[in-house]
Amino acid sequence: MSNTPEWVLEARGVKKTFRQGPRVVEVLEQANLQVASGTSVAIVGSSGAGKSSAVAAGLLPRLRAEGDWLVLRFRPGAQPFQSLATVMLPILEPELAETERVISAAKLAEALLNSEVSLIHVVDRLLEQ
Repeated sequence: MSNTPEWVLEARGVKKTFRQGPRVVEVLEQANLQVASGTSVAIVGSSGAGKSSAVAAGLLPRLRAEGDWLVLRFRPGAQPFQSLATVMLPILEPELAETERVISAAKLAEALLNSEVSLIHVVDRLLEQ
């Protein structure tokens, strides 16, 4: 058995440039990314760094084309647990009516916020669906 990881995502030669008026700043040049099977990835950066652009332009289309990925996209906003619960509920409880879904999302958000339920437990349930 090989110790070589199975890459489920690989990007080579990634470049990111910011322009503001005449000023040009290259923040990435020839960056490479490899993600092994079973690995979690967080896209983190300051506001305006291009996180959403990179994900929407390159990563999401590829993941959706593969068909094996569950992708939930949301903006945390002022109530991040509520925002997260709102995008998870339609998958967790697809039979709920819209009003019931809003109420259940609020309850799930509160449970996550108060550590009454762990996020990993909820993600495991999402992946079972």
